[in-house]
Amino acid sequence: MKITSESYWVQDNNSAYYNGAGIFLHVNGSGATGGCVSVPRWMMKEYFNLLDPTKKPVIAIGA
Repeated sequence: MKITSESYWVQDNNSAYYNGAGIFLHVNGSGATGGCVSVPRWMMKEYFNLLDPTKKPVIAIGA
Protein backbone atom coordinates (compact mmCIF):
# COMPACT_ATOMS: atom_id res chain seq x y z
CA MET A 1 0.00 0.00 0.00
CA LYS A 2 1.39 3.39 -0.97
CA ILE A 3 1.37 5.93 1.88
CA THR A 4 3.17 8.78 0.10
CA SER A 5 5.15 9.01 -3.14
CA GLU A 6 8.23 7.94 -1.14
CA SER A 7 6.72 5.61 1.46
CA TYR A 8 5.02 2.20 1.25
CA TRP A 9 3.40 -0.14 3.72
CA VAL A 10 4.88 -3.62 3.19
CA GLN A 11 3.33 -6.51 5.13
CA ASP A 12 5.82 -9.16 3.91
CA ASN A 13 8.67 -9.45 6.45
CA ASN A 14 10.84 -11.16 3.82
CA SER A 15 10.50 -8.31 1.33
CA ALA A 16 13.50 -6.08 0.61
CA TYR A 17 11.08 -3.16 1.09
CA TYR A 18 9.99 -4.19 4.61
CA ASN A 19 11.13 -1.46 6.99
CA GLY A 20 9.64 -2.13 10.38
CA ALA A 21 6.31 -2.67 11.99
CA GLY A 22 3.19 -0.76 12.80
CA ILE A 23 0.24 -0.96 15.09
CA PHE A 24 -3.42 -0.61 14.30
CA LEU A 25 -4.79 1.83 16.83
CA HIS A 26 -8.39 2.97 16.83
CA VAL A 27 -11.11 4.29 19.09
CA ASN A 28 -13.10 1.65 20.99
CA GLY A 29 -16.02 0.22 19.09
CA SER A 30 -18.94 -1.95 20.08
CA GLY A 31 -17.03 -5.24 20.09
CA ALA A 32 -13.67 -6.94 20.18
CA THR A 33 -10.85 -6.01 17.79
CA GLY A 34 -9.18 -8.35 15.31
CA GLY A 35 -5.72 -7.95 16.83
CA CYS A 36 -5.79 -4.15 16.86
CA VAL A 37 -5.35 -1.90 19.86
CA SER A 38 -8.41 0.12 20.77
CA VAL A 39 -8.61 2.93 23.28
CA PRO A 40 -11.26 5.37 24.52
CA ARG A 41 -11.68 8.53 22.42
CA TRP A 42 -10.17 10.74 25.16
CA MET A 43 -7.03 8.59 25.19
CA MET A 44 -6.67 8.75 21.39
CA LYS A 45 -6.70 12.55 21.64
CA GLU A 46 -3.95 12.34 24.27
CA TYR A 47 -1.82 10.16 21.99
CA PHE A 48 -2.18 12.63 19.12
CA ASN A 49 -0.98 15.39 21.44
CA LEU A 50 2.19 13.38 22.13
CA LEU A 51 3.22 13.13 18.45
CA ASP A 52 6.34 15.08 17.56
CA PRO A 53 5.85 16.81 14.16
CA THR A 54 9.63 17.09 13.72
CA LYS A 55 9.80 13.28 13.51
CA LYS A 56 7.23 13.27 10.67
CA PRO A 57 4.79 10.69 12.05
CA VAL A 58 2.62 8.93 9.47
CA ILE A 59 -1.02 8.24 10.15
CA ALA A 60 -2.66 6.07 7.51
CA ILE A 61 -6.42 6.13 7.45
CA GLY A 62 -8.11 3.24 5.66
CA ALA A 63 -11.50 1.69 5.31
